[in-house]
Amino acid sequence: MVGVARYEGRPGRRSAELAVVVDDVLQRSGLGRLMIGRLVDIAREVGLEELVADVLAGNAAMLGLLRGLGLPRRTESDGETVTVVLDLTGLELPADRRTRARAHLALAGVAASPS
Repeated sequence: MVGVARYEGRPGRRSAELAVVVDDVLQRSGLGRLMIGRLVDIAREVGLEELVADVLAGNAAMLGLLRGLGLPRRTESDGETVTVVLDLTGLELPADRRTRARAHLALAGVAASPS
């Protein structure tokens, strides 16, 4: 395994927690950005409105990656951890990304949100 990206939320909620881990050898290769991008698309297709990531304050690479997604976000910090809330509500997916996200959902046996 070279990396894992997932979100976890409760049924019926509009928010989920985002988690990403990439093997040290492959960090800064674009893999994390690719996986997060796919998760954002899938999250939007199932009707999630936000993804929340708790990042160590010293993890500048991850904070930069989340900032570089270009999504509206808000942050809070307790000094050791930065909580980044990505706002998905205004995200309109192009047809190709929507189709790919729906294909991922179909493979997982999950229905996309009606649109």
